[in-house]
Amino acid sequence: MRTRAAHFFFAFMGFAIAALGQEGPSPMATAPLFDATRLRTGEFHYRVVKDGKEVSRSVLIIQKQTDANFRFTAEFDGFNQQWLSIATVAFAPIRAQLRSDGANGGKYSMDVVYEKGRATASVSRWKLETSSASRGKKITADVPLGTVDQRIDWAAMLSSPLPDGQKFEFTVYDPETGISHVSASVAGKEEIQVPAGTFETIRANYRIEKSSGPETYTIFASKDVPRVLVREDFQNGESLQLTKIGGDYGSK
Repeated sequence: MRTRAAHFFFAFMGFAIAALGQEGPSPMATAPLFDATRLRTGEFHYRVVKDGKEVSRSVLIIQKQTDANFRFTAEFDGFNQQWLSIATVAFAPIRAQLRSDGANGGKYSMDVVYEKGRATASVSRWKLETSSASRGKKITADVPLGTVDQRIDWAAMLSSPLPDGQKFEFTVYDPETGISHVSASVAGKEEIQVPAGTFETIRANYRIEKSSGPETYTIFASKDVPRVLVREDFQNGESLQLTKIGGDYGSK
């Protein structure tokens, strides 16, 4: 899950993720399909901590829709941000939206539709204190097969089998930064403690080569399937930590 500040499948029947070149045999040399059914659906509560202090609370909802697609929504109170992302079970993107109200009175909104290998986005920025009109723009881009909407890169990571030592790569898209390459690796199992309890987790690292500069993330996924995002660490020192798991929302 990404605040981006603040930020909260590939082969046949989905899409193919190219594996990183390695010498000799290695686990999952060709990355397997992303599969959203490996994710636990329901309502998940988190806190964002930096330097030992809580800076935000967030709620993530993952739902499997009646059309078999998956809907992800998140809201961060401390960052005044909400986003939505809808994708197929194989993480092919369908729709994404984001709205953020900045502390300085600035606002940002984004709505992107993915269709037939192309993304069409409407992006607006404006300031309330000046009553300035919304400055909107249209952005279109070709989206390569196998690209994941950037709001749910963490969820795509969780949906991989994640065997020890796995290395793989894929791409993500955001209207502001375009197509970005992602390289990922699985570091192994680790027991961690968060406000929701103690979990056996799988630790995985990934790096996004964005046009604005590289970003690195570490996720801790529950070892058992269906998986839950237990913790995510960001390069700016923030840590997203699970505080509570709500009920399963089922299909919508």
